[in-house]
Amino acid sequence: MIEMIFATDEVSKYVCRRLWNYFGYYDITPEIEAELIEPLAEIFRQNVNDPDQMRYVIHALFSSEVFFKNEHKGCMVKSPIEFTVGMIRQLDYPTPKSIQLEAQYYFWNIIRTHIFNQGQDINDPPNVAGWPAYYQSPSFHEIWIDTSTYPIRLGSISAISRSNFALPKTNTYDGANSPSYGYITKMDYINKEFIADPNTTDPVSRKVPSMLQDLIQYLMSSAEFQLC
Repeated sequence: MIEMIFATDEVSKYVCRRLWNYFGYYDITPEIEAELIEPLAEIFRQNVNDPDQMRYVIHALFSSEVFFKNEHKGCMVKSPIEFTVGMIRQLDYPTPKSIQLEAQYYFWNIIRTHIFNQGQDINDPPNVAGWPAYYQSPSFHEIWIDTSTYPIRLGSISAISRSNFALPKTNTYDGANSPSYGYITKMDYINKEFIADPNTTDPVSRKVPSMLQDLIQYLMSSAEFQLC
């Protein structure tokens, strides 16, 4: 019965439309329907009994010309997870090592709190349908940003770009002799990547870290950075 249902035209098109909504854009024009949805639905139906059915469909989606058109780049607002974790990855932000157990819990709990405050609690969607931004018409992804969540995003940008996370060795369970203690980034990532001599006493050179902080914060506060 399930195979018969999934082999129908409308079910296959529905699934492929939802894939496009998630990976491409919320609007499905007649052009998208003809050039992308219908061919994907055909692949879906042809492989209805294949355990790799969805892999074939998604591969076709990601390799299609429609997917790479300019108008489909940077057209959706990043979710809080995409925004925050993406920022950490783009900055090549120093995260605690695997042996720094408490530091890892401390660091990732801070990141989770930032994401939660922006409106997305990891592994805890509001209901079985998931977060409204993935399905709620007509707003879809635009739900992620409003007058309350955008200032929170700016606060996350400030906290991460200025690298003020610190876990002193006194705030641990295992004591100072444990390799798990100690996670203090401060501005180390700026100093290591961009400053020739972090210990310089030159008053002009000493302004560089704060100038870089301001630049990073400005770039990440831009409208373009909110898009994916």
